[in-house]
Formats: sequence, structure tokens, C-alpha cells
Amino acid sequence: MEGLKEFLTPTRFSLFGYIVAIVYFFAGVVFVGITSKLRLNERRTFLCDFSGAQPADKLFLQAQCFDKYEQHYNSPLPLYVFVLLNFATVIVVCLVYSWCCVKSRVDKLQAAVIPDAENPRPRPRVETRCIFFLYFLHLVARLSLGIIFAVLQNFMFYSGGFQVAFVCVSLNGTKSASSAKSKPITYCHNSVASEKGTCALLVLAVNVIFAFLVFGEIVYLVVRAFRRSKFASDSEFCANYFFHQSVTALTPVCSRQRMKRRILQETEFLEPLIHCGKESANKRVSLDEIFLDVIIYTGRATDEFLRECKRHLIYDFYLKPESKKGSVEIKTRKDLFLANEDADNPRKILIVGRPGIGKSLLCRKLLRDWSKGELFRNISERFKYAFLFQFRSFYAETTEKISLWQLFNRAACMEGTVDHGLFQELLDNPETILLVFDGLDEFKDQSSCTANEAARFGNSPTEEMPVSALFVKLLQGKLLPDVTVVTSCRPTALESVEVSHFERTVEIMGFTEEKAHKYVNKYCQGDGHTAARIWEHLSSNLHLLSLCYIPVNCRIFCYFLKELIKPSPPDAGSVILPTRLTDVYLGALRLFVFSHYPEFRDKPFRGNENFSDSVEKTLTDLGSLARRGIEEGRLIFDKEEVAGMTNCGLLTQLPDARLSPVEFKQRFSFIHLTLQEFLAAREISKMDPAELKIFITSNAEDPKWQLVIQFVAGLIHGKKMEAIEGIVSCLHDSLLSKSPSRPSRRKALLMMNCLYEYNDAATVKRQNRDFHGFIQLWNCNVTPADCTAIVYFLKHIEPLNYYLELTCNSLGDGGCKELSKLLKEGGPVKLVIPENNITDQGLIALVEAISADSCKLKKLNLVKNTSITPEALGLLCESLKERSCKLTHLNLGGLQLTDNVLTQLCESLQHVNSSLTYLKMTNDDFWTDALILKLCETLRHPNCQLTAIRISGHKITNQGVHYFCEALECKHCKLTLLNLTSNRITAVV
Repeated sequence: MEGLKEFLTPTRFSLFGYIVAIVYFFAGVVFVGITSKLRLNERRTFLCDFSGAQPADKLFLQAQCFDKYEQHYNSPLPLYVFVLLNFATVIVVCLVYSWCCVKSRVDKLQAAVIPDAENPRPRPRVETRCIFFLYFLHLVARLSLGIIFAVLQNFMFYSGGFQVAFVCVSLNGTKSASSAKSKPITYCHNSVASEKGTCALLVLAVNVIFAFLVFGEIVYLVVRAFRRSKFASDSEFCANYFFHQSVTALTPVCSRQRMKRRILQETEFLEPLIHCGKESANKRVSLDEIFLDVIIYTGRATDEFLRECKRHLIYDFYLKPESKKGSVEIKTRKDLFLANEDADNPRKILIVGRPGIGKSLLCRKLLRDWSKGELFRNISERFKYAFLFQFRSFYAETTEKISLWQLFNRAACMEGTVDHGLFQELLDNPETILLVFDGLDEFKDQSSCTANEAARFGNSPTEEMPVSALFVKLLQGKLLPDVTVVTSCRPTALESVEVSHFERTVEIMGFTEEKAHKYVNKYCQGDGHTAARIWEHLSSNLHLLSLCYIPVNCRIFCYFLKELIKPSPPDAGSVILPTRLTDVYLGALRLFVFSHYPEFRDKPFRGNENFSDSVEKTLTDLGSLARRGIEEGRLIFDKEEVAGMTNCGLLTQLPDARLSPVEFKQRFSFIHLTLQEFLAAREISKMDPAELKIFITSNAEDPKWQLVIQFVAGLIHGKKMEAIEGIVSCLHDSLLSKSPSRPSRRKALLMMNCLYEYNDAATVKRQNRDFHGFIQLWNCNVTPADCTAIVYFLKHIEPLNYYLELTCNSLGDGGCKELSKLLKEGGPVKLVIPENNITDQGLIALVEAISADSCKLKKLNLVKNTSITPEALGLLCESLKERSCKLTHLNLGGLQLTDNVLTQLCESLQHVNSSLTYLKMTNDDFWTDALILKLCETLRHPNCQLTAIRISGHKITNQGVHYFCEALECKHCKLTLLNLTSNRITAVV
């Protein structure tokens, strides 16, 4: 048996195929032995009836009859020879396949796939299909031979079987021919014939049975290869089919189930904003219940401001990419991994988003969906393993070196559960792994995440190297090729990572207004009264509402406002809710402290309690720490730095950093960067007024201090006039310039926000006397929230005819609603707002303001707000008939003009109250000669006041010029300037 194993090695056959071959071999040995024995006995037991013949003649005649029997039933091969050839050829095919065709290949693969616990490595993956095809061909050869021998036996060689009785006709010329007593016909008896017939039938049955078994294996292989093409590759075919590793797959399956259970347990609840021991445990919110999908697009928003500004928290509506060219909305979390216009099979995915936009929550939700089997519910499971790594957990004072195995054991929810067996499974099947790296911007060594730095180390999974090198090698595919890596980071960290490593980049845009509303309802968990009050307050205060596109802001507002509303009865309206950002964070800070400190527990929260000296000292220390962190660009602090502050509710403890196998280090961070900035501002606001002025003027253009300065302005309300003069000075320098640069314009916008937070009308009015009549804030990424501050600032300008230019911003309908408030109180005489994502609602708000008696607006530019529909433009045209409307200049270039809109416009121009003198409508696809005729008829009307017209249209011909010439000859036509561009007018008219 051992010798047989040496020839028919089990590792070169499937378990089923090997058993079939061995059984077939032993069946062959048995049948060859039986038929050989029958052959030896057959001549001796073959008897004929030669009664009366001489003994010598009997032997001769019997031999002659036996030869005739052999010729008739055993020609051309005796049965034992046939059986020997039948079984031997099949065994020879097996031996040739096993020893001559696949031996070296299989032996090399077998030696390579043996796990090495001390030095684990990815086992080789040979993608060729030689072994599969050779094994397949050997099965086909065996099947063919079985069929051939069955056919030969049944239809050619032994079709008549083996008869027991045989009639022998004696031939003349024999020794007995002269004998008178000899007979020409002799009856013979072969007692072995029945046994031979039975044996032949059994051989035929064996051939048929084994042919069916081999055919079944062939069908099985074809089906497996058709369903999964990689099954036929040499590595996978040998591992799963020859080496029978699927039998040992129970350990990875059990490990995977343990991973899923632990992840589900660890991610079940949303992490609280503050931690209040048992009280907070009773108020925990289920992640599945509160989670809302954010708006995600592939690619990056092409906003130059984001590229230039390293500070990330300039709050604005940021719900759509600046350019949708090649950008695709990611509607479900599963779509992150599926082929689309931007990538065929993305495995390296970068998720970009501002702080609090929902990156970390999305990463946790991805793992939770995987654990519940919901990530790819409708298709076969793509990921068998998923790991979450938080970059902040790799923080250390010195560069820490770890191996790939150690990296897996430091994943969130793992706690060292990746043993060597599971690690080997991960190395062998990287395409089934999902790695989620959260918070690249929080990684201290993010600047080291480069290919050059990673090239200093090898590609062995056991080699220890910095986390940055491991991360880059995973992206490059030098470790775990074909693994899927999802990385989240803030825009500020993109400079430190080579984006080319990623096959897909997506950006989280945040909540829409509808999703923010839905979030409020979810947060209040069925408390309709509280939810209605919170949403009413947020939706009526645009500055706060626009911040809700960032989910963490929405959560902070809900948390703070809910605590303010709870003590009041449903019919009470005495609770005054804050509107400015500083007021909200002041209230939120009070709430955090009030909910956590023992001295405030069991007391009703009103939001205006004074802090004790101990609490104030803690907040002061936190402010100093926060400021130092911003100055040094740090988000994580050591235990020594936060000594005595950890119980304030504003810090969260991160997973311990491993300095050595037996030494760990505790680390802490603020619960959110905005609170760190607010605490830093709280400390900075205590500076001497002169020093504070210097701080503001010297850091106004530094993005990392911009929100801090805005908070400082709110915190020094009513005091430190010298400091506020620094804000006014920056604003003067920016706005009084005849042609302010883009940084200057943005600094002016920040200062307006600061004055809004400062909230002192007398101060703003006193400082506004020096401003001239041109406020330029074009291409400054102005948002609806910024419009609130702009309107607050402009309301206090001394009565004068000033211009306001807001070209190429993101006002949207919310910004128009804020500007309408300004227009109703007078406002600018010229408003330039092209390319601002304005829709019908925004234009309707402006139309209502234009119709007010107090509105002074005379010039309006709405170019390229392409979402405005003809219906809303019709309302604008109708407003020109109002006596209170003072518009003289109107630019409608690039809008959705129709024949009906032009008809309404012409009717308004003919109205007695029309005051429009300048009209610009550069809409190339709109104008035709017929429409020119309609406009020229209006020019002839006595009430039409138009003196200048600018039109572009490639459908305008010489006939259109004739219409204008005829109109100019009319005595009522007041036109003095006519500009026709992009037309089909010839040189001779």
C-alpha cells in the first residue's frame, strides 16, 4: 500500500478522484487475478465426449476442440489479457499524469502552501491553468478508455459471451480419421465458461460504473470552473481540490463569526457627545436608528478655495460638486465599491470630507453593514473580512514600527484576536478583505505617507515598519495585493498623501435641508413637540441652518436646544433660543459641563449658571491646551498634558498607544475640533486688548485661526473696543482697496462674520462711515450663512448708493432670502449675483423685495443662474409693472428664456410704470428674427424707456437688423445703444 501511494500520490488527485483511482486499481488486480486463474483452469476442465476413441486420440481431439472453442470465444484476446489491458491502461494514464505531467508543479505548490507560523508569508498564487487542464484531460482519457473497453468487450471481442456447451466438428486428416468408430460431431463442456461470463459481466459493470464516476467528476469540474473562473487557476485548484484545505476552513469561519459579533456589539450605539456614567447609558441612541445617508459624489469639488485654504471649517452649503463633469452620486454605501464611470473595479478608495461631515460614522456604518450581511445583500458576498483602523490610535511620540500581523491585531474591535491561522488566511485571500482607515488627517506621521518613505522598507508581512509605510504599501499593492482599502481624511491632509494611489476619490457633501429636518426628528425619538421647536428655530435662523449640512453641528444643536426646551411646558414660549454661532457654542459648553460635573447634577438646567472656580480653572487649562494644540497642529494629547481635566466632558480618551510589548501610553483628544477652537478662543479673548488686536490682525489670513477669531469676536461682545478695532482695521484694508485681491476679499468676509458675532449695532454703524459705494465679494465662496453677516453689516451703512457684487458664490435660495431682507430696508442700488445656484424660490424672494417701496435697487444681474425657470422669470417681468419697482438695468444672460417670457417682458416694457432703460439678454440659442421683431415692436411703444440693448444669438440674420432699423426710425424709440454679437449678420445689410 505504501508503494502504491508513492506511485499514485494523493496530493495530485482530488479526494474523490483518488479514491476512485485506488478502488479501480484494486478492482483491476482482483479481476486480473480471477481471469488468470480461470485461464489456467480452463484447458484442464474442458471436456469432450469422445466415447470409443483411443486415449491418445481423445487427447488430440480434445485439444483440437479446445482450440476451436478458443478461436470462437476468446479471439483475438483471451479474457485475462483483455482485463489486464483494460485496467492497466487506465492505471498507466493515472501514473503518466501523476508522475510525468504535474508532479513538479504540484510538489512546488504543496511545499509553498505549507503554513509557517514563525514566518508567515502570502502563499504563491499561480494564475495559470495547466494543472486543471492536465487533470481534466486525464479524466477525459480515463472516461474514453472506459467507454472504449466497454464497447470492445460488449460488441467486438466477447459479444457472444462464453458458452458452457460447445459442439465441436472434427476435421479430416487427424489421427482418428481412419477409425471407424470416430464421430464427425462431438459435444464438449466448458465448466469455467459460466464463471468467465460472470467475470466478464462484472468487468463491464465496473467499467460502466467507474466511467459514470469519472464523468460525474468532469461535470463537477466544469460547473465549478464556469461559476468561478479562478477555481481553475493552479494555486486555487490545488489548494481547494488536491490539498483539501476547505476541510480546515472551519477556523476562519468561526473567527469571522466572532469578528462580526464583536463589531455588532461595539458599534451598536452612537458615541455620546458627553459621557455621564449611568445616566448617559440610559439615553444611548442606536446607530442604525439615527444614521442617515449623507450626500456623496465621486471626485473632488473644484473649489479653488478648498485647495488654497488649509483651514477646513469655513461653513457653507456644500451639497453639490462645483462641476458635475464626470462626477457621479454615490446613492448607497454599496456603490462605493462598484464599477462606475470613474473606475471599473475600485479597490483603493479615498473619502474626503470636512470635520464632522460624517466620515467616521460612515466608516463605522460600513463595518456594521458588513457584519449584518447588508453591504452586498443582493449579490454574492464580496468581503469575507473587514477591519477598521483609526489613525489616531497610532499616535506616539516616537515613530513606532509594527508588522502587518500586529496591525491587524490593533484594528478596532479586534483586541488581538487575529491568530496565525487567520493571518495566513488573510495573506492567501487579500481580495476578500476590506480595510477601512479612518482619519488620515489625525495621523501624526501623515507627512511620511509617501512612496519614497515606504521604499526604505521591504515587502515582507513580518517585517516591522512604521504605520505610514504599511499604509502606503497596502495602497501600492505590495502588501496584500487586490485588498480593498477605504481611507477617510479631511481636505487639509490631501497634501500629505499621494492621491494617485487611489482608484476612486469621493467627497462627502453632508446633509441636505430635508435630511437635516429628518435628523432632528430622529434625534428627538418621537418627541414631536421638541422636534418641531428645534426645527422651527433652526429653519428660521439661516446662519444656524446652513451649519446643519455638517451632521455633527446638527447633532450639537439638537443636543443643546433639546436641553433648553425640555424644562418648558409645550405651551410655553418663554425660552429664548440663541441664533449666533458663539451663543450656540457657549450654551453647548455650559451643557457639557452642567451634565458632567457632580456639583450641577440633579439641578434644572437653564443655560445661564455661573461656573465655580474649580470649573473655571479647568476650562482655562483646557483653553491653554487647545490653543497650544492649534499652534502646533496637534489633535491628540498625552495623559500628563490633560492631568486634572479628564472629567470635564470635553475630552475623550483614545485607545492606548503601544510603546513596546509591555508599555502603553494613554492619549486624549477634544470631542470635536470646533470645541477645541472655541475653548482656544475663550482663552485668547482674555488677552490684553492691545495684544488681542495684534493677534487678530496678524492671524486673520491664517485658515487655522479663522473660526477661532470668529469665536473671539463673539466672546468679547460689549468690551475691548481696541480689539474690535483690529477687526474693523482688517475690514477697512480689504474693502477700501480699489481692486482687492481674493485673499483680501475673503478676509473681509471673515471680518463681517466677526462683526455679526460681536453683535453691537452702534459699533458697526460707527465704523461703516468710511466705506465707499462698492462692496466686492465675488468668488469668495459666500454662503447663505455668510449672507446673514453681510446683511447685518450692510444694514448699518449710512444712506448712500452702494453696489454689492457677489458673482460666482454659493448664495442659493437661502442667501437670496437674506438679501431680500436687506433690499426691503433700502439695500444696494446695484446687485450683481451671477452664478450663485439660485432657483425659483430665491428669485421670488428678490421679486417681493424689489416691489417694496423702500427698495432702492436699480440694477440687477442674474446671469447664469440656470436653475431659474421661465415661470419665475415671468414673475420678475410682472414686477416691472409695479410703481414701486425702480429697476433700470436688467441682465438675464444665460437664463431659461422662452417666447412666453419675452412676451411678458415686452408687456411690462410697454407699461406706464416701466422704468427699465438697459436690457442685456445674451442667450445664443434663444434669439431668432421673429423674436427680434416682437422686441422691435415694443421699442416703438411710447411707454418703452429702453435706451440700451445687448443681445447675442447665432440665429439672428440680416432680417433682424432690418427690424431694428425700422424701429429706430420710429419717433417713440429711445434706443441709443445696440450691441448684437454672435450672430449670422453679413457684412452688407
